[in-house]
Amino acid sequence: MIKNKPTVLIVDDISDNLNLLANILNQENINISFAMSGFDALCVIKKSLPDLILLDIMMPDMNGFEVCKELKSNAQTKDIPIIFLTAKYDEKFILQGFKLGAVDYITKPFREAELIARVKTHLELKYAKTDLEHTQHNLKTIFNNVADAILIHDDKGNLLEINKITENTFGYSRDELLTMNLQKICIPENFVTFEADMDEVKKKAKITFETKLRTKNNKIILFEASVTLINYEGKTAFLALCRDISERKKTENELRKLSTAVEQSPVTIVITDLEGRIEYVNSHFTKLTGYTMNETIGQNPKFLKSEKTNPEIFTDLWKTIVSGEIWEGEFINKKKNGDEYIEQALISPVKDENGVVTNYIALKVDITERKEAELKLITTKQELEEKNNNIIASINYAKVIQRAVLPNENFLSDFLLDNFIINIPKDIVSGDFYWFKQIQNQILIAVADCTGHGVPGAFLSMLGIAYLNDIANSFILETDIKADNILNI
Repeated sequence: MIKNKPTVLIVDDISDNLNLLANILNQENINISFAMSGFDALCVIKKSLPDLILLDIMMPDMNGFEVCKELKSNAQTKDIPIIFLTAKYDEKFILQGFKLGAVDYITKPFREAELIARVKTHLELKYAKTDLEHTQHNLKTIFNNVADAILIHDDKGNLLEINKITENTFGYSRDELLTMNLQKICIPENFVTFEADMDEVKKKAKITFETKLRTKNNKIILFEASVTLINYEGKTAFLALCRDISERKKTENELRKLSTAVEQSPVTIVITDLEGRIEYVNSHFTKLTGYTMNETIGQNPKFLKSEKTNPEIFTDLWKTIVSGEIWEGEFINKKKNGDEYIEQALISPVKDENGVVTNYIALKVDITERKEAELKLITTKQELEEKNNNIIASINYAKVIQRAVLPNENFLSDFLLDNFIINIPKDIVSGDFYWFKQIQNQILIAVADCTGHGVPGAFLSMLGIAYLNDIANSFILETDIKADNILNI
């Protein structure tokens, strides 16, 4: 099909021929330009390239063959189709024209239908050739700019064609690669199955597998190879699209580790969209709450809340995370079976590489048992403080009682030697006491230990004093007062 409105240059030194050809072609929606000599034709073409040239062979000064030779030697004009016009059929002339690059010939006198058919045919062929060249150019551009290495090879592994990325990937030049076999860049254990793999491609037309290939500097790269059966230059061949998946595998391994850690984490993990709808929960969430994944996806996390959670918490939460900050706090939630539990939560925005918030993630820990332990600890502490206060009060009362019945230390110093020391305890855990009684010129001293017994200990010390006083009255001390004659009971 002829596109747009083509231009045909008619070159003939006879004006009647020019007019006749013009009248015929004008009916076919074709633009016509004229030249009455070879020199004029070259000038016209230099100014504007026609789509096709009707060129008379026999012209004075510069004949059609010379014009054709000149045009075919010029890179700008060599692809313009030329049809020779001749008054007689001369096989030598015709063959010479074809050798010079002409595409056809038309004999005089002109037959209208034949003229139109030949002109249209060669215009269509010219456009088809141009389209094909554009397509080939585009395909070649795409071929060389694909991010993956492309190798075309035969069933023996001989390389027939490669793209630019293949050169960059493997470090070999194009000329080097096109003299190589795939065995040169395959590691031995992978090439063992080459023939079997190619047979598989012939059966299925396409297969995909992972393979390791070696670069010129002996670096081993892991590729995902997709091999397709094709027809290349009339022969069966194989197109291998090789994608370097080294980084992808590394990322997949990292993601696998992360996924495993998330799934096996003892912490509840919840991911929501920007509207708060749940998109993901880990296994610990379902184990803790009793809700399945299907029951949870699409819900708002508030479906877990109990009546004991202050509504203001959620207002503060959303205000914080929408502003891009991290929120931390506690919830009192309900499980599927109605049991309440307390969660400590940390909720953070998730941002993409451009810093745009795409999701929210919540990390939550069940702190119910910890809260119960803390409450029990507080209660126990209060009880111990109360008991301790009672003991202190008791001991203080005991000290008051004991001091009321103990003798004055200044009084004792008049009777005792300087190295004879009796200490009344200075701390509040008191209860020790001593008692003495002077009988004539002798002193009877008693010392007892009831430390820490508080008020009961103090009353016992008073009973002890009374008892010892009765005993003392039954003794008559006959010796003089001396330090070594002091009786300790």
